[in-house]
Amino acid sequence: MSDEKDSNSLPTLSDAPHLVSAVKDNTLRHYLLKQLVEAMWKIEDRSEREQDDHIRAALAALNALKPQDETEGMIGVQMIATHHAALDCLQRAIFEPDGRDRSLTHASKFLRIYVEQLNALDRRRGIVRQQVSVGTVNVEPGAQAIVGNVAAPRSSS
Repeated sequence: MSDEKDSNSLPTLSDAPHLVSAVKDNTLRHYLLKQLVEAMWKIEDRSEREQDDHIRAALAALNALKPQDETEGMIGVQMIATHHAALDCLQRAIFEPDGRDRSLTHASKFLRIYVEQLNALDRRRGIVRQQVSVGTVNVEPGAQAIVGNVAAPRSSS
């Protein structure tokens, strides 16, 4: 895959500016682009143009993730491939009733993996989603319970 592009060629690194700026090694950039293209399963009844558009959409999704370094570039490629696989399984569940349960099981696994990848990317970027777990709460008759942040009133001195 070259960096040059004509209207009928497969996507190139010029289609992935965030990947280019995030991944310093040219060999790794080409490898990640190749992996992304190969992860997009070919659908026989699509024209070459439709398949190219499909790949360009995957690159646009990778650009939207804005990878900041090599690891984020790799996570991004994995996320796009996982998303693609999940949607393929969901589509199979719709159009292939005999394998519906199996396809839905696989789709569910891919979607869980996608959420894990998204959380990994967020953690790597320092984005922490606050989680609150509430165990058993006993409120005696006549008592009151408050859920949320509680602060003492400010004194007016």
